[in-house]
Amino acid sequence: MTSMIEQTEHVLAVPDLARSVRWWREAMGFQTVFETPGWVFMALGGARLRLGECPDALPAHALGDHSYFAFFHVTDIDALAEHLRVKGATIRSGPADQPWGLREMAVESPDGHRFMLGQPV
Repeated sequence: MTSMIEQTEHVLAVPDLARSVRWWREAMGFQTVFETPGWVFMALGGARLRLGECPDALPAHALGDHSYFAFFHVTDIDALAEHLRVKGATIRSGPADQPWGLREMAVESPDGHRFMLGQPV
């Protein structure tokens, strides 16, 4: 193979773009890197998000388990969990040590997009 993946970028349909941008910035620490009508691109470390305003799209929470879209590797997951609790984020599970050597937690955005966060035990 001659090519390698250099980073990932996740594209999320959101019903209220301003609300979603505010949550990703205030709760998770992402920063806006580009804006155009109907779209905001955000970044945090090596993670990238493209939030697209889609008020008529099927809401992510209606997708059940298929609304999980990413696993983010983090440092100090317990401090992050406390920060997210203070910000009123929905923590679906954890943090908890898993048998595969990671301490993980599941989080849900206000739009119903679910993602995992983990750090080595």
